Amino acid sequence: MTAAVADAVAAVDYDHFVTEPDGSTLPQSSSVASIQQMLEDLDVQPGHRVLEIGTGSGYTTGLLANLAGTDGLVRSVEVFADLVPRAQARLEAAGVTTATVTKGDGYAGDSAGAPYDRVVAWATPHLIPSTWIDQIAQGAVIVAPVKVARLARAHAIVAITVTGGRPTAVSARPGGYIEMQPEPVTVFGLPMRYVDASHVPDDAEPWWLSSPALRELPG
Repeated sequence: MTAAVADAVAAVDYDHFVTEPDGSTLPQSSSVASIQQMLEDLDVQPGHRVLEIGTGSGYTTGLLANLAGTDGLVRSVEVFADLVPRAQARLEAAGVTTATVTKGDGYAGDSAGAPYDRVVAWATPHLIPSTWIDQIAQGAVIVAPVKVARLARAHAIVAITVTGGRPTAVSARPGGYIEMQPEPVTVFGLPMRYVDASHVPDDAEPWWLSSPALRELPG
């Protein structure tokens, strides 16, 4: 782990963001280890403007704000309306003054803070949205999971640089998060794309099947 990421993890209290007043813990879609790896790939520097897709508890927003420093800016977009004021309040209580959380569709990004030097997503778009490319600065870095095959949950986390509007892959590794949607997801156990057969019982986890062969033989 780089010294900057290690210092940010040490400075930002994870429990402050995920622990509820009753002692319960807010569910997280990403582990601390996967967060650290993505932050290393992102390489946020002091003064950077950062677009975050998927605020969640606000913990990663706090890490990004710490890395960008007092001269930087973090704009975070969250599709779940209930999480927006919660995350903003937790950030303010932690003394974070350079991060703003808004409710919105991650595919649209957030033009209010553009151009961004870094973009990070904790949800999986089908492809890197062109809106993100439109909202970044020359030489910006994007780290996000993407679909890599026409199968459900076939994801990889990629790091790309963008120069002259053209993305170039820097790295790719296994991993991924919940698939990005313009509206909140209600059935978490069921992938959003490339599910060819499924059943959602009332009292159990959904089952599903993803098979290109089924698509090639309709009926």
